[in-house]
Amino acid sequence: MSTRALPAGSKASPQVDPGKGGGISWGLILLLLLFLLIASGAAAYFFYPPAKGLIADYARKIPIAGQLFPAPPPKAGTGGTPTVPEPDPAAVLEAQRKLLAESKSKVEEQEQKLKTEREALDKIKKDLEVRAQQIEAEKARLDGKLASYSNLARIYSQMKPVDAAGILSNMDQTTVAIIFGRMDETQVAKILANMDRVKAATLSALLKPAGQTPAN
Repeated sequence: MSTRALPAGSKASPQVDPGKGGGISWGLILLLLLFLLIASGAAAYFFYPPAKGLIADYARKIPIAGQLFPAPPPKAGTGGTPTVPEPDPAAVLEAQRKLLAESKSKVEEQEQKLKTEREALDKIKKDLEVRAQQIEAEKARLDGKLASYSNLARIYSQMKPVDAAGILSNMDQTTVAIIFGRMDETQVAKILANMDRVKAATLSALLKPAGQTPAN
């Protein structure tokens, strides 16, 4: 390379080689442009809603920046999880009203059933009470009758056998057998000995099957 001579008294100006980093490099320019692009995109993302979706979709394609923009939930009909439609308030209210009406009907039906059963039980209770009163009355009557038989047995036991035989011969044979059942066997034998033989035999036959033991 030839060197041109400089005039006397002048200084040589340094020559800049663009390939050796002199001045502003292309890398710095590209970095500034990238920063401006990101800043404008961020401003549009936050302050211009229509561009928000486009910017987010583009940023998701960048390996590192895509992590800052998670994918939105899939929409209905796009192959993702289908969204459940909101229930109609009027339909929900109508369904609740029908359910309440059915529950009320079942409760009323159950109450009517319980009422019928309670009335039947009350009737059975009253019938049992009436029957119990009848049984008590019959028991009292029988007790009184048996007491009278015991009293008659005591009276006839104190009488002479011939006199007692005369009275008992004119009475109902079943009644006489009951009275004999409450008398001493010796006294009964004496009274039977003073009775007609046929009547005495009949009374003896009544006493045996009954298994009655003469008593005082």
